[in-house]
Amino acid sequence: MLFAFVALVDSFYLSVEHFYPGVLACPNAGIIDCATVLTSGYSSIFGIPIAFLGFAWSVVLLYIFASRNGTSSFLAPIWYMIGILAVIYSFSAQYLIGKICIYCTTLDISIIILVLIGIFALKLHDRK
Repeated sequence: MLFAFVALVDSFYLSVEHFYPGVLACPNAGIIDCATVLTSGYSSIFGIPIAFLGFAWSVVLLYIFASRNGTSSFLAPIWYMIGILAVIYSFSAQYLIGKICIYCTTLDISIIILVLIGIFALKLHDRK
């Protein structure tokens, strides 16, 4: 649950920062430059901020983890794949921009860990 909380808070902060730009608490030193990443053309898809999509992904993941019913068992693998695709997009975008956003990377690592935990939990559930 710790990583789910980190992903939720991180993506919420990035979403708020997107809609209400303020003082971004991120160093701007060389390769680490959150502002450049968050204002790039890669920061939105069809006008929807990637950060907001990360927030929605985190909320649905918490539902999946909490509910443990037939719908969540069906939805979980699909949701994990969406999360991994988002991480690949994020890493690719940061590579193409040539800058790293520490908040984006924190969210990406949280998603990877959450997906691994979810896959492990599904495998344990299948054994029973």
